[in-house]
Amino acid sequence: MNHKGYEHCTLCPRNCCVNRLKGRTGFCGESADVRIAWAGIHYGEEPVITGKNGSGTIFFTGCTLQCTFCQNYQLSGSRIGSVVTAGELSDIMLGLEKMNAENINLVTGTHFIPHIVDAVERARKKGLGIPIVWNTSGFEKEESLILLKNTVDIFLTDLKSLSVKASLNLFKAALYPEIAAEAAGSMIDMKSLKMYDKRMVRGVILRHLVIPGALESTYEILKLFKDRWYKRAVLSLMFQFIPVDTHRGTKESETGIPGMLSADEYSAVTDYLFKLEIDDGFMQEFSESDEWMPDFKKHNPFPRDMAKPLWHFTGGYNVR
Repeated sequence: MNHKGYEHCTLCPRNCCVNRLKGRTGFCGESADVRIAWAGIHYGEEPVITGKNGSGTIFFTGCTLQCTFCQNYQLSGSRIGSVVTAGELSDIMLGLEKMNAENINLVTGTHFIPHIVDAVERARKKGLGIPIVWNTSGFEKEESLILLKNTVDIFLTDLKSLSVKASLNLFKAALYPEIAAEAAGSMIDMKSLKMYDKRMVRGVILRHLVIPGALESTYEILKLFKDRWYKRAVLSLMFQFIPVDTHRGTKESETGIPGMLSADEYSAVTDYLFKLEIDDGFMQEFSESDEWMPDFKKHNPFPRDMAKPLWHFTGGYNVR
């Protein structure tokens, strides 16, 4: 494995330049030791990812973006998880395939790219034959995407905001709009759409979470998608925004987000979709419930019908 990426780390656009091989950490909060919190079958992704058998999902500890409204804040903020080697990560991937996973879904792994590339190569040599999904915030460098070109089959990427002000406030990353839009375009150029039996085996899904009180940003992203990427990628609109103060005690005044999405905002976004004639893709149902929010301290962080565990950071394999 090439450890060079950790020695003077510039794997993400933060360009912290710390030597993670010596245990130093940058924005992501992680050294060169890969940590994961949970691995298992997840049934809550887009239908072309979930398929019939669910997505073989691995949640990595740490994050290069750390949104103030992060639903996986236990991993990005509290940073719970346990160290695994590239070989152990490879075995977990093979274990998920044995559980009949449709794919291997790697969630926020940018800061561990060298280990992940190595682990996928090892798994493929041992017979791994299902697609690799790169589940990302969209805060990706072109150089890092090139490292993933022969490893990743499907990019499942966010485009959170095109507002510099909002990105600075919510992600502490004023350059996010420029970087994420360019990254999305590069991913779409890199992986053309390919479907097999109603499952995506190659391509890009562009996700956007609608933020309450920020519909203009959503409209701008939808217009960009229609103008540049319609029919070349799949759009996935998400409406299940949960105010962070519900789970972390953060005051609304610190985030600038008014609260839950309203039914009127949901209707306004769907009307704009109709106006743009975007007639395919995926859209979450409007819901005011937060029962689906994961709790990674549990062996199964999700509702029972949404996930099946293989590995947990507190107990390893065969967790219940």
